[in-house]
Amino acid sequence: MLLKIILAAYSRGITGSRKIENLCKFNTIFMSLSGFLTPDHSTLAAFVSKQHKQIEDLFIQIVIECDYLGLIGGNCFSIDGTKLSSNASKDNSGTISDFEKRYKKIKNGVNFLLRQHREEDKAGGVKPDRREREKKKIKKLRKLAKDLEAPLSEMTDKIGRTGKPKKTNLTDPDSSTLMSGGGGAAQGYMAVAVVDDKHQVISGAGIAHETEHKCFIPMLEQVEENLGISLEGRKVLADAGFNTIENVDYCFEYEIDAYLADGGMRTRNPLYKDRDRKKPESRRRKFFKVSEFSYDEESNSCQCPVGNSMRLAMDDYILNGEHYRKFVGLLNDCRSCSFQKQCMKSAPRLQGRQVSIKKDAKSNPPRPFDLMKEKIDSPEGRDIYGGRMGAVEPVFGNIKHNIGLKWLSLRGLETVTGQWLLFSMAHNMVKIQKYGEYEPQ
Repeated sequence: MLLKIILAAYSRGITGSRKIENLCKFNTIFMSLSGFLTPDHSTLAAFVSKQHKQIEDLFIQIVIECDYLGLIGGNCFSIDGTKLSSNASKDNSGTISDFEKRYKKIKNGVNFLLRQHREEDKAGGVKPDRREREKKKIKKLRKLAKDLEAPLSEMTDKIGRTGKPKKTNLTDPDSSTLMSGGGGAAQGYMAVAVVDDKHQVISGAGIAHETEHKCFIPMLEQVEENLGISLEGRKVLADAGFNTIENVDYCFEYEIDAYLADGGMRTRNPLYKDRDRKKPESRRRKFFKVSEFSYDEESNSCQCPVGNSMRLAMDDYILNGEHYRKFVGLLNDCRSCSFQKQCMKSAPRLQGRQVSIKKDAKSNPPRPFDLMKEKIDSPEGRDIYGGRMGAVEPVFGNIKHNIGLKWLSLRGLETVTGQWLLFSMAHNMVKIQKYGEYEPQ
């Protein structure tokens, strides 16, 4: 009964347990679903937050049912992620150093007000209204300081890819600070879905704990387990967010017909050669690219776009498994160059412009990462990859706009995953309702 009520509510974008409780009291549809019982909001909330393993099993059953009804083609899958706000404020995010500074600032504020009160008591010029306001402020600041003491004693910094500490949220430590397209930031989760292209059924779903590219392989394994198939020879489409050496190597190792875009795919496509013409001047490419430097393999020499010779700094160094030569511009040439602003971000101080030239094919045999670029740059590859957006993006549009999922109301990775799976189930059940046909018994 609870599952019927919650799925009906989630299919309408209603996630609040108190709102669902009221629906069971006054809405005839929900009164019928509940058998004229009125489950308490705490019961509804506990069901969603504590039954995440059972919810995962139910999601798999729905996927299997979609496959049984022929709603899943199984030939082409698209994977993507969408950002969802969490039930936590990004103002409560920071590193241990940030929270120590905040704690010290709060304590200093309390000490300042107390010192001011003592001076006013000695002088005898106390204003009752202001004193009352400041007492409330001191009480509030002390509570904030107390709330920080426990996390500071237990907290450990998360380390990012660069080796620097990452921000942790005190309210929901599993959530992350996600950058939005407009340049802002929000506290939330990256919800990931693998969508079949036949009827846009979600065949696999989950929450990316840190970055979405790390969940690429687990999501493919989940699809294979859910459908009882192997992805060998089947198409998998993903954008540049999932393109890593590890993911590409996995696809080649297991012979998955994957098409993973990379950050430079558009720049290599002749259809986008004039892509910068409508961009504002501040966003256009400003600096010379490596391809604009002249390299002579026979003499092992390099010239900058202006024509100045560059010195060989390193004859062989390895970057991401590939061999390069490094050339550096002469310091005096770069300092006096009239094209300095088109070549370097700032004026040279210790050395000139650096350029890394990839060595010959013998030193750099083709890797799966390079073969993926060739594959997606081919006319057939571009045509196949062009179907990705029409397969997976409408699914997120349906869940976020039509169903009405605006944010994840629960906290913690496991419970949030259960909530995302409930919305994925609601999406798939609509597909069953629209396109599923049961044979008469």
